[in-house]
Amino acid sequence: ETGHEKAHASPMNSQHIKCADLQPGTDGLNMILKVVDRAVVSDCVYPNGSETVVALATVGDETGCISMITKKEHVPMVEPGTTLEIRNGKIDMYKGYMRLAVDRWSSIEVKAENARFDVNTAFNMSNAQYELVEFN
Repeated sequence: ETGHEKAHASPMNSQHIKCADLQPGTDGLNMILKVVDRAVVSDCVYPNGSETVVALATVGDETGCISMITKKEHVPMVEPGTTLEIRNGKIDMYKGYMRLAVDRWSSIEVKAENARFDVNTAFNMSNAQYELVEFN
């Protein structure tokens, strides 16, 4: 036993969380989501020739939806109407609002078969503002 077995658990063992159950500060999120819309919010080419593309999308399931931020190679996969499987996503806070972040430690897989649910856009998890409370 090397101690790395847990980090490379089989996808069959991972449980999918629903949008309505998302909480600030959580990570390791595995979800099945449909893309509602997407907008490229930043497309920069640097003097060295490297490029960074950042897109903000609304994704969700039958329990609700959330804004999702994606970068680089993940952006082309996030097309409206597409069903995605997110692995190892996390919740980032932006100005007090939750965003699902898919970063270099995460993966996105476009599912060949569309999910059989309609996205509940009436319950947007990114519309609730959270306040950081410090205890002395």
